[in-house]
Amino acid sequence: MTASEIFKISTPFIILIISALVIPLLKRGNELRKTFFELSAGVKNEAIDYLLNYKETNQPLKTLSHKIKMEGYKLDKDVKFSTKIIKFYYHDRSKNARFCRNVLKARGMYSVNEAKISFRPAMYLSLLIFSLIAAFQIWFGHKIYNPDSTGIVDALPSFSLVAGGVVYACVVSYIIIQCIVIKVSKKRFNDFDENQPV
Repeated sequence: MTASEIFKISTPFIILIISALVIPLLKRGNELRKTFFELSAGVKNEAIDYLLNYKETNQPLKTLSHKIKMEGYKLDKDVKFSTKIIKFYYHDRSKNARFCRNVLKARGMYSVNEAKISFRPAMYLSLLIFSLIAAFQIWFGHKIYNPDSTGIVDALPSFSLVAGGVVYACVVSYIIIQCIVIKVSKKRFNDFDENQPV
């Protein structure tokens, strides 16, 4: 039995194993992508009540409890910042909704100081590195591809590299889009007066 025949026979099992691993990850990813604004009205009201009644504390267990609650509400642990995001969102939903959702999804991209955001320099470096990895994988996968190969098994290393490069490129593109969305409204958000009526 040739390697090509073994690959054909084992393909359904490989697909089954990949599905068993990937589907739960996709569900988990979808759950992680949710923000405060996708929660039910009841949970949102509960979160707003919590923010309004929050009192800062130095007790470690109360601080931990606060962090867990804020994670459950899909908000940042910084109360002032989270309150500002909610007010900014409802101040002009048509203009601010996309920005607010992206800010809550992309917390590692920026730092927060006095409820104002600024991009982390390391984020640009990470994007550059991932872009180079993606480009190298696609280039190298194309380079090692042998057009005279007859079986799927022979083309598998090349295909795997190109597929991996495309995945990296998609992730980088998604992050770049998030950056652009945040960058466009960052100044408006930072200058937003929280005392304005919503």
